[in-house]
Amino acid sequence: MSASKYSRSIRRDGGDLSWDSDVAPAVAEVAVSIAPGVVVVVDAADTSTVLRWHVAEGGGIRALAAACVEPGLGGILERAASGIESECDAVHLDARWTRLGLTAACGRWSMVRMNESVLVLDGAAARHRIGDTAAAARLFAVASATLEGLGVDCLNGEMSSSAAKEMAIVTLEAAEAVSETTWGYVLMDLAARVQAATAFDDDTLRQWIEDLVETQSLSLVDTDMAGDGTRSRASVFSGYIDPHVVPPRILAWRGASTPDIEATYRAEGETGRVILSAQLAQGIDAHSREAGEMLAYAANRRSGQLLVSVPMVADGTSLIGMMEIDEDSLSDICFGIFCASSDPRDLRAGDSAGVLVDVDRLMLEAWGLQRAKLTALYVANSTSESEARRAVTSAARGFTREALDAAESAVEKLTWLNDEFGRDSQSWGALLESRIEAIERFMAAVEDDRAEPPGTQPLLAELLITPSDDNDRSDGRS
Repeated sequence: MSASKYSRSIRRDGGDLSWDSDVAPAVAEVAVSIAPGVVVVVDAADTSTVLRWHVAEGGGIRALAAACVEPGLGGILERAASGIESECDAVHLDARWTRLGLTAACGRWSMVRMNESVLVLDGAAARHRIGDTAAAARLFAVASATLEGLGVDCLNGEMSSSAAKEMAIVTLEAAEAVSETTWGYVLMDLAARVQAATAFDDDTLRQWIEDLVETQSLSLVDTDMAGDGTRSRASVFSGYIDPHVVPPRILAWRGASTPDIEATYRAEGETGRVILSAQLAQGIDAHSREAGEMLAYAANRRSGQLLVSVPMVADGTSLIGMMEIDEDSLSDICFGIFCASSDPRDLRAGDSAGVLVDVDRLMLEAWGLQRAKLTALYVANSTSESEARRAVTSAARGFTREALDAAESAVEKLTWLNDEFGRDSQSWGALLESRIEAIERFMAAVEDDRAEPPGTQPLLAELLITPSDDNDRSDGRS
C-alpha cells in the first residue's frame, strides 16, 4: 500500500485492533458492520473511503481485508494481530460494501422525503450482494408488496428507463435471495419481464424532473446568517432540530436555514407555559412509534445544561410539548426536540453548540443536493430524449450551485467559530480545522465531473421521487 497523509499506526488494546485516519467527516459518520466484531466508519459523502475501523478480539480480520480493495491490507492486519507494530494507510471498501454504506447513509441522514419501503428494497439488494442472503430475504419479504407494485408500474411503462434499469437489478437480487421459495419463481419471471421492458413514458420522465427539483431544490440557503452564532428571539421563538438526536424524515424539513420548531409563551399563573410545536413530515402518522418518541426540552443557552424535557403529543399534523417556564428566565433558555432513544448527553444546546447544529444541517442539505445532481446526471445518461436530457442537465447544474452555496455557508460558520473559540483550546481548534478541510474536499468533489466510486450510483429510492404534493400520504412508516 502506498504512503499517504492518512498513514496512521494500528492501535492494539488487548486483543482488539483499531485504526483512525484522524480525518473528520464532511457530512456525517456512518457505521458499517462488516462481520461480528468488525466495524468500519465512513462519511455519508463518500461511503467508499474508511475513516476508521475496529476489529474486536476474535473478530475476522480477513473479513475486513476482503471488504476492501487494497491487496496488501490482509498482510498488514496479520502482522498487527501478531503484535508487530504496524501502520496502515486509508483503505477503501469495494463496490458491494460501498453500496451497503450508501443505503445506510441515505436511511439515516437523508432529510428529504423518500419512500421507506423502496429504501428497504435497496437495503435488501445491498445485503444480498455482500452474501447476507438470510437478511436480504427477510427485508425483501417486508417490502414484497412494494416490489410487486413497482414491477407492475415498470411493465406498464410508468418508470423512466434509469429507474427501470435499477428496478430490474433489485428484482433479480430479490429472486436470487428467495430462490428456494415459491415466491422466488414469481420474482424470477418478473425480473425477466422487467429486463425485457422497452416501453417507457417520456411524460413520466418530465414529471420526474419536476418532482426532483421540487423535492431537493429548496433554495433556502441563507448566506446572510453565515458567521453569526446567535439567533434572534422574540415573544415567539424559532428553532432548528438537531439531526443527530432526531430520526430523519419524521419532522418536516424545509431546508437547512428554515426553522423547524416554534415556541410560544403563554402567561398562566405565577410561572407561565411555553408551547413548543413542530410539524410532522408528510406521510407520517402522528400516532406512529417514531412520532411518539419525540421529546421537547428547554436548556440553558449558555451552559447547554438540560433544564426540563416533556413528551410531545399529536395535534393534527403537528407535535406539541408544554413546559412550565418562568417568563423572567426566557432570555437564558433555548428550546429543542430530541428522540427518547437518544442520549440526553448528546444534546447540543446553547449558542456555540447551535452553530455546530447549523453546520451539520447545511452539510446534510449540501449532500442531498449532491446526490440529486448525481441522480439527475445518471438519468440524463440513460435517456435519448434530447429535450428531457437538456432539462435534467440544467437541473444538475442548479443542484451543484446550491450544494456549493450550502457548503460554503458551513465553512464560514466554522471559520467564525474557530476565530471565536479555537484559540482557547488547541484540540478544539484542530477539530474545527479538520472539519473545514473535509468540507473543502467535498466542495472540490461536487465541482469535479469525474466518475463516482463504484457502488455509489443512485438508489432505486432516489430514482423514484416522492413529491410533496403526492395525495398518497403513506411512505412506508406507520
